[in-house]
Amino acid sequence: MTSVQLAIPILAAHFGKTALIEFAAVVIVLVGLLVLPSIRRTIWAPASTAPPARPMRRRGIVAVYLLMALIVGGSLLDLVRDTEHWPWSNFPMYSRVEDVAPTFEDYRLYGVVADDAHSEISLSTDIRYLQPFDPSRLAEALVKLAGDPRIDEGLLDCLNRYESLRKSGAHKGPPLVALRLYRVRFTLDPWGRNTDQPDQKTLIRQVELPTEKPL
Repeated sequence: MTSVQLAIPILAAHFGKTALIEFAAVVIVLVGLLVLPSIRRTIWAPASTAPPARPMRRRGIVAVYLLMALIVGGSLLDLVRDTEHWPWSNFPMYSRVEDVAPTFEDYRLYGVVADDAHSEISLSTDIRYLQPFDPSRLAEALVKLAGDPRIDEGLLDCLNRYESLRKSGAHKGPPLVALRLYRVRFTLDPWGRNTDQPDQKTLIRQVELPTEKPL
């Protein structure tokens, strides 16, 4: 029994008979294209090279194109079937539609304005407020920070960072005297019109800037 005969049942068990047949069809199509006279002349007649280099043998050319057909064919198969079989992939990224609840919860930072203790601003509206932290990475950090005993230290660092950047002219935000961490809940809007208007806010923690003692 040849190695090919041994490999076929193994591949069929791993990928499934239908996927294996479809993969074989893709390879046959690619090989068929290579048989076309115009394409074949290009493939079988590699560019001439100056001596003493020798052109690749036909056996090597066949091996290279079979390898290319295997790589491209596997990728095309996964793309068409919307599946993943290592080492090929359909590169799903964010293409899948998740069945999620109509609401979304997140952690957000709000600053307490110095002139009005009842006035808050969201620090997620301007990336310059806490640079180099961006809102997406900061949100992940806040999830971990919410259950960390060093939460006050982390929040105070964010507050000091905001004020340092403001005083240096990096952003035009108002002076802050305190920072609040909220767990917020949004009703999902396909147009994202309520990104800064949560339906519910639950205060998790608050830190304040230390007051300067008079000399």
